[in-house]
Amino acid sequence: LFVPPWFMEGDAVCAETALSKVGRGRIPTFEMLLRAQVSQKGAFSYDKATLGSYKTFVPNRYMLGYTLVANVRIKYSYQAWLNALDEVARKPFIFTPFNHGLKKATGFGKVGLYKATMIDMDSLWEFQNTKTQKTLYEQLTVIAEKKYGNYGFPHYINDTLVVAEFSGMDEIAKFLLVGPDGRTKTIVTPGFLSSEVYSVVNQQVLVKFDDTLPKKTKQIPFYLPGLNQLMTHGGRKGIIRKSGFTIVLQGKLEN
Repeated sequence: LFVPPWFMEGDAVCAETALSKVGRGRIPTFEMLLRAQVSQKGAFSYDKATLGSYKTFVPNRYMLGYTLVANVRIKYSYQAWLNALDEVARKPFIFTPFNHGLKKATGFGKVGLYKATMIDMDSLWEFQNTKTQKTLYEQLTVIAEKKYGNYGFPHYINDTLVVAEFSGMDEIAKFLLVGPDGRTKTIVTPGFLSSEVYSVVNQQVLVKFDDTLPKKTKQIPFYLPGLNQLMTHGGRKGIIRKSGFTIVLQGKLEN
């Protein structure tokens, strides 16, 4: 109730990063979204950064929280967070004990700390940018939509068309063919997929089921347009089982 969600999630990510070699804070893609947002659009207001937006993509509280928690640990030591939590425990009767304790420890409240951290990170990322040798890239397509969406795992299937997973604020994950002019064609909308293991071979998209799904879920046949069942080899004992499906890419983009 008194502790903001970004602190709880950020502290967890910070701990797993500091105490292991595989924490999310060590993965470049985890920092990528917040870094791109600050570098290209600038820092959002505290309210927008913590509550999100229906119009603009906003990195989640895990990414934001890790950046805030880690930066305070570097500048003020972890004792600053302990002081803030101690204030919550000792003075829950005041309106904002966490904010009050944080200000006593660092001189900043939540909003001030967020603004100062974004300034620090923007300077750090800009310095890293000037020292990083850039890799040449080719833009896959033009941006044709005003609302934001997420394209993942793009693969060329010929010299012009790309197949990718797409999801958005008002759309569940689906697979699209994307042309260089920004036009898209839906191949299939398979429904909820918790797995992110995709590959493209011989113009077929292979999607592996998450092994944590219930057994009955993995055995449901996907008889949908553009989908064929696929038998793959899996399991410790080499058991042949249904563990995914293929999406056959057919047709061309039409006006």
